[in-house]
Amino acid sequence: MFPKKYTLKGKIIIGIYLISLLTIVIISSSYILSYIYNSPNQSEPVANENSEVISTPISVPEENPSSTEVVPSQNVEGEPVEQEEDVATDLSENSKSDIENGIYSMEDLKILKEAHVVLYFNFQSFEITQEARAALESFADVIKAYPDEIYVIEGHADGYPNFSNTAMEVELVSNRIKAVYDVLIGHNLDLTKAEIINGGSSNPVSVQKEARQKNDYVEIYFRDYVIKNTNRK
Repeated sequence: MFPKKYTLKGKIIIGIYLISLLTIVIISSSYILSYIYNSPNQSEPVANENSEVISTPISVPEENPSSTEVVPSQNVEGEPVEQEEDVATDLSENSKSDIENGIYSMEDLKILKEAHVVLYFNFQSFEITQEARAALESFADVIKAYPDEIYVIEGHADGYPNFSNTAMEVELVSNRIKAVYDVLIGHNLDLTKAEIINGGSSNPVSVQKEARQKNDYVEIYFRDYVIKNTNRK
């Protein structure tokens, strides 16, 4: 390939030079090809000031300006916006249907667990205060929402200092439970779901004289969702 006059070292240098030259040619060719492929297609029309696309404006005809005002009163499908209220109603009805079938969401379970009302009474009294009545009426709404659940009406009285659960204390608790019962009757509730517990004075909240008022109370809760402490002395 090389004349005999070239030494081995010279041949190597010339070979390296040729390889370098070939590499430069290949790289240059790749850049040229890349430029050609990435350049815009000249056959496609380019929008400019003489283009028909630009020269044809898109606008609403002046003779019907009210056509743009129809959109705010309708949704995407062209139905009235008021239809959204029907959707909300359907979802509410589905939720009620699930409750009737005993299918509860996590929110339902939370409501049933937290629905625990304690109504305090004055000493030797079975009259429901206005504050207690308001709490009782709120609980009545929860009972209506979950009509299949059993709720407990549990009454207690203060028996300080002996807490011997006398007949007088039992009768007092019965009158307090009846007062609560009468309020619930006024809300048209299913009272067959009510479970009555007359605790008398045998399970006081406190045996201390200064805290004895806490022993005069009636509490209402859903039986299957509240864990009771039956030994609080």
